[in-house]
Amino acid sequence: MIKVVGLERKTGEFNGVKYDNTLINFTVDTNPDVLGVKVGVTKIKTSLLSKSTGVPVPDLSVLLNREITFDYDFTASPPMLLGVTLIKK
Repeated sequence: MIKVVGLERKTGEFNGVKYDNTLINFTVDTNPDVLGVKVGVTKIKTSLLSKSTGVPVPDLSVLLNREITFDYDFTASPPMLLGVTLIKK
């Protein structure tokens, strides 16, 4: 299970290009090599996170403590994050 434990929005401009990303802090409890839970962070465009979960950008905090899955295109090199699916409770 992947559980969202934190969200950090990063906006700004780099070399004249505006960016708006969200860092998703999460835990994974299904790794047999880790005692307890494994933690991780992944970056996604804020607009893609909102679109793929159906949660408006101002309301993304509702994702905290929710179970998600990451949707990847593994045929891309490197694999590309396509979105996040919110697991229904």
